[in-house]
Amino acid sequence: MKKKMLSLALALVMCLSLIPCAFAAGTENAADKFTDVPSDAWYLDELEYAVYNGYISGTSADTFSPSVIITRGEFVTILGRMLGVQTNAYTSAKFEDIDLSSWWGPYAAWATENDYMGRYSSRGFGPAGNMEVAQMAEVLDKYIKKTGAALPERPVTYVDQSDVSASAYQSALETASKYDLLRVDPGGHVWPYNLVTRADCVYTLVRLAKGLGLGNEPPSSSRPVAGKLNSFVNQPVLAGKVTSYSDLLPGDYQIINNHAPEDIAAIENNFKYLLKYDLQSIKMIFDANDDWTSEKSLLCRENYLDFALQFSDFGYYGGWVYEGLGVGGDYSKEYKTISFKSQEQPNGIDKYRMDALMKAVQIHDELWASGAIKSTMTQKQKARVYYDWLISHCAYDYEAYEAYGDMFGDASYASSYMTYGALVNGKAVCEGYTGAYNLLLKLEGIECRVEVSKTASHDWTSATLDGVLYHIDPTWGDSSGQANKYFAMTPEASWARFK
Repeated sequence: MKKKMLSLALALVMCLSLIPCAFAAGTENAADKFTDVPSDAWYLDELEYAVYNGYISGTSADTFSPSVIITRGEFVTILGRMLGVQTNAYTSAKFEDIDLSSWWGPYAAWATENDYMGRYSSRGFGPAGNMEVAQMAEVLDKYIKKTGAALPERPVTYVDQSDVSASAYQSALETASKYDLLRVDPGGHVWPYNLVTRADCVYTLVRLAKGLGLGNEPPSSSRPVAGKLNSFVNQPVLAGKVTSYSDLLPGDYQIINNHAPEDIAAIENNFKYLLKYDLQSIKMIFDANDDWTSEKSLLCRENYLDFALQFSDFGYYGGWVYEGLGVGGDYSKEYKTISFKSQEQPNGIDKYRMDALMKAVQIHDELWASGAIKSTMTQKQKARVYYDWLISHCAYDYEAYEAYGDMFGDASYASSYMTYGALVNGKAVCEGYTGAYNLLLKLEGIECRVEVSKTASHDWTSATLDGVLYHIDPTWGDSSGQANKYFAMTPEASWARFK
């Protein structure tokens, strides 16, 4: 009896989470409102949009239950509410199990009358039944085609699109991929036969809503912005909180295909996708009908290689490899592909990367614990503490510099070109100094990047400290013995060194 009552209570909670109320929309961001929604949840932007526009609320005052499997009745209610369906227009139902007096009934009547959703069971609609990802896509496919809805095309690739055999599912996944409506995992899968969760539902339906121009963006919130590290600001202890390089990139990323070779924003996004999921390679797909001249291909290659230098703090050894244009896979008639991957990592270099990250976290925590860094400090003051620490704990590795041509066969040289060399071994060349320094700054939430002089074969840091852009060169600050000179340079003074 208790089990039955518990089931009824849970069902009531789920139902109440869908009933429109005066508090459905609000300005409080979802990560703060719902205790079960992490601040970097992959569906967070869509959830905030859905809550703000009143499409859905929580399963309680402070929970969203993102992993709970959604029912057909709940799904059609969210969809209908989002599309602004006038429920009073539906006074009869196509199937006997549609209760028009229920909170979901009129929406089910609308969906079945227009043939967006069909029979589920012998009785008809099946409001308590679940949905698979491909079935959810099929509903959207029917709606888009029957209404002639115009959405911006953002083609993505589903590697498991061919796993479905039903023609309706094939059509549905083609539409979903054309408009980028489904969540794609790091391996390119959408898992068409998985059951749809509340998080999946919100993610997909909000992407449809935005494509149709429905709803309004919520006011800007104070939550961390994807790609920035505000969540780490003034946190004295990061041990146990930062456990992988993906923690340095809050947010969720999807591959951007068909971008222009000069589209730096798309290149940055694709790199963050690779780094967020700690992948060794990414493959981008481009329209084969586009005019990919050798000049265009070269420009794309150079931009990707240049941008790879921005992530030396992520510890990859030996740079990156661009594999060029090719015709690939199931898309040989329609697409060309470009692959971009990190170079092979000899002698356990991947372990070096994790050891370097853990060492950086240790340094951060020790400097806070000692009082060398305080919450009252400015960003510039904090940056100086890390600068002085690095200079006093690292020495320039002239032997590794002279042996550059042999470093690919000897990991003892390679480590000096990585953050590991500077932080763990105490020996590095400019790549190691800069990567280590940038990693430490990022643990304070400080925005920074790598500056490169190709003529001088040298790199260093640029960082925005308290709203001002500075250039900082720990390599020269250490090796020259003039630490003050190379900290907080103006960009003009920094670049003037190489004229």
